[in-house]
Amino acid sequence: MKKIIYSMMALAMTATAFTSCEDVPAPYNITFEEGNNNTTPSAPATGTGVEADPFNVAAALKYIDAGQNLDKEVYVSGTIVSVKEIDATNYGNATYFISDDGTTKGQLTVYRGYALGNKKFTPNDVLKAGDKVVVYGKLVNFNGTKEFTQGNYIYSLNGNKASQTPVVDLNTEATAWTVAEAVQKIQAGQTANGEAYVKGIIAEVASYNDKYKSITYYISDNGTDKTLQVFSGKGLNGADFTAKTDLQAGQTVVVKGNLKAFTNKQGQVIMEVDKDNKIISISGPSNPQPSNAILTAKFETGMDNFTIKDINLPSELTYIWKHDASKKYMKASFT
Repeated sequence: MKKIIYSMMALAMTATAFTSCEDVPAPYNITFEEGNNNTTPSAPATGTGVEADPFNVAAALKYIDAGQNLDKEVYVSGTIVSVKEIDATNYGNATYFISDDGTTKGQLTVYRGYALGNKKFTPNDVLKAGDKVVVYGKLVNFNGTKEFTQGNYIYSLNGNKASQTPVVDLNTEATAWTVAEAVQKIQAGQTANGEAYVKGIIAEVASYNDKYKSITYYISDNGTDKTLQVFSGKGLNGADFTAKTDLQAGQTVVVKGNLKAFTNKQGQVIMEVDKDNKIISISGPSNPQPSNAILTAKFETGMDNFTIKDINLPSELTYIWKHDASKKYMKASFT
C-alpha cells in the first residue's frame, strides 16, 4: 500500500514540475530578433533606384543582398519607423530606420544622413515616425546591418523637395589656400557657403577607417605642426583608401572640402576639413626613408631595382652575385 501511495506522490510532483516550467525564462542561447534588425520584406520589391523610379525598401534590401554596384548612389523611398538620433550640434546628421509600411518589418537603417536637400540638421529640424522620405546615397551591408552608409541625405520629405542651390567653390586648385590662410578663413566665418581647395604638407597620418575606406590626417605649411585636421578624407579624386600607409608624412597634397571649426567633447576647438573631402593632387615621397637611413633593400621579391654588371667574371664561374628567390636574399659565388 505504501508503494502505491509513494508512486502517486511522485507522479504528482513530476506533473507540478512540468507545469512550472512554463514560467521559466528561455535559455540564454536563444535569441529573439529585434525590430531594428528585422529585414524580412513587408512588400514586393519595386523600383529601379533612379530619381524617377526609386527603389522601395524591399528592393533596396534585395539590391544589398546582390552585392553588385554598391559604389553607386541610388534613391530609396520609405516610411520612417523610428528615429535613433539627430545630432544637430556636432555633425548635423541623423540615424533613423525606414520600411515600406512604417512598421519594424523589413527595416533599412539610414546611418548618419543629412537633412532635406543635403543640408545639415539644425535644432529646428524634426523627423518623426510616419514621415514619408526618399533617401539618396550608397547602400551597404555593414557587419550584417543593411543600411544607407554615411553621407546620404533626404531627397524628399512628405512629398516636398528642397530648392537646389548650386554649390560654388570658394577658390580653385590653382589658387588653393595655404593652411594658414584656410585657418584665417574659418576663423573669419568665410567658409560656410562652399568647398575650398587647401594646399599643405602632411604632418601626421592619424587613423584609417575600414568602414568608410578613409583616412584622418593633419596638414600644415611646414609639415611639422598639426594645424589643420583632414577628417575622414578620401584619396585622389575621391578614391577609397586601402590602408593607413596609403598616405605618408612629408607628402604635399591639395585637398578639396568644407572647412569648419569643430569643438570636441573636451572643449577643444579643432580646425578641420570636414568629412567627404578628397585629394585633388598629391606629390612627394610615397614611402619616405628614415632620416638616418642611407639605403634600405630587403630583396624579398627581387633585387630591389639593383642591376648586376660583371666587369671581370672568372671563367670557372657562372655568376658572382645572384638573387635567391627561395631564401629571399642576394648570394655570392666563391672561387
